[in-house]
Amino acid sequence: MIVVRDINGFDFPRGTAVTIGTFDGLHLGHLKLIEKLVESARETSTECVLITFEPHPRTVISGTTGLKLLTTIDEKLNVLSRTEISKVWVINFTMEFAQTDFEDFVSEYLVKKLNARHLIVGYDHKFGHNRSGDKNKLSGLGLRYGFDVSVLDEVALGEKNISSTRIRTALLSGDVKAAAEMLGRNYSFTGKVAQGKGRGKSIGFPTANVEIADVNKLIPAPGVYLTACRIGDERHFGMMNIGYRPTFEHDGMIIPEVHIFDFDHEIYGADIEVEFISRIRDEKKFNSADELIAQINSDKETSQVLLTNLIN
Repeated sequence: MIVVRDINGFDFPRGTAVTIGTFDGLHLGHLKLIEKLVESARETSTECVLITFEPHPRTVISGTTGLKLLTTIDEKLNVLSRTEISKVWVINFTMEFAQTDFEDFVSEYLVKKLNARHLIVGYDHKFGHNRSGDKNKLSGLGLRYGFDVSVLDEVALGEKNISSTRIRTALLSGDVKAAAEMLGRNYSFTGKVAQGKGRGKSIGFPTANVEIADVNKLIPAPGVYLTACRIGDERHFGMMNIGYRPTFEHDGMIIPEVHIFDFDHEIYGADIEVEFISRIRDEKKFNSADELIAQINSDKETSQVLLTNLIN
């Protein structure tokens, strides 16, 4: 897979099968669309191209600083690298670009630059200035410019369709299992291990404070979670607490800190990826360090049971 920031200089004499979207989360609905895209490219002997945007269009158009991302651009590209897509074109989304009329986008980007032969979009896809382009208008432009348009129906899990909004809602309520079912993988974030105050170590449960790499990344609801941590080439299980640490202090700062099972290495400054497997409990305030230690021991026992069930 080739990541393209500037499409100029690339030629597509055989034409392309194309899809367009923000694809935040790259959930099972997105992956189903990509599967259809790859099939189309294979059947028509065209090149498979996915167009996405950076930064997220909503943060540019509405100035929504509170929008939290399910996938950063690096995470998105990492997931896409496991597919059979040939090229990912990452368009720099600016206010100027946001003014592009949908017909101009189709003629200038899809037709002239990509030589599109087949366009596949989701059932609710809209694009162009004021999101004025939809599947019906795309079909009309396809007839004019000579490319086919396919619209993928929603992909459901149970009785509800999968969406980035539903995944955000699940994570913000702490339901990481529901999020994982819709994503097709455990939700995760990356960051660096930062120096903390050493309180975990002082009570026998050393923790690694995680400074998340992207401030716009969504953090699951406060609470204690069973996690898997990747440091370098090694993967370890552990428990992560996300919260304000009310037993010791409450300065308004949410701090993700992870206790890694059977691990005794100095990792300050190391890159770390944390996957969320299951929620254990809400965050609590304890009256003493002894109460906290007893609860952590109970949490660890719960984690071991969950891990045994997971492995078996």
